Amino acid sequence: ARGWSEEEDGDVAEARGWSEGAALAAALIDTLGAEVRALDATADPTLGAAAATLLKAAVGAYAGQLQLWLERGELADPHAELLVRRSSLASELRGRAHWECCYVLRPAGCVPSLYVSVRGHVLAAGRAARTLKLLPYSDLPPPPPHPL
Repeated sequence: ARGWSEEEDGDVAEARGWSEGAALAAALIDTLGAEVRALDATADPTLGAAAATLLKAAVGAYAGQLQLWLERGELADPHAELLVRRSSLASELRGRAHWECCYVLRPAGCVPSLYVSVRGHVLAAGRAARTLKLLPYSDLPPPPPHPL
């Protein structure tokens, strides 16, 4: 009989899209959001302001990673916190399979609740941004804007 190992269990969890970083980030943002809403109803503005400051910092860090994915199709996610992840099979995939399976979503439980309803759109937008970078001349500067 083969014994359990934490390393193998982590590999299975990551293969299923779960990660401690993503679950922690989602729990932190969701909990702070709930605290801000609850403290808004109380008479202590100091606690509410402190919770709002922490929420702003947490959402800001997450949003910065999300912005890089949406604009450039790049994952800068060293702690596996973002709602999109690179598949462990990515290097083996080509063509349509690469498009559909190279980058995938984490389970809803690993996504802050404010992003759950749009996570499919976030995945598609980042994939599209990655694809656009593969086009010839994609490194040229954009044309100047035209006045309306």
